[in-house]
Amino acid sequence: AQVIEALQSCPQIVRCHRAFIVNIHHARRIQGNSRACNLKIYNDEIEVPVARSYIKTIQEILNS
Repeated sequence: AQVIEALQSCPQIVRCHRAFIVNIHHARRIQGNSRACNLKIYNDEIEVPVARSYIKTIQEILNS
C-alpha cells in the first residue's frame, strides 16, 4: 500500500493485479480471455497476470 501511495504521482505506473504493478509504457498488449489475462511486456519476453477487475482499465490505457 505504501508503494502505491508513493507512486501515485507517476501515472505510467499501473496496478494490474493485487501482487503486480507495471510501467504501462513497457506494456505491448494484453492477451487472454475472461478467465485469464496476461500483459505482455518487453516484446513479449515477460508475462504479468492481469486480474479480472483491472482488465478493462488496462485495455483502455493501451488503446489510448
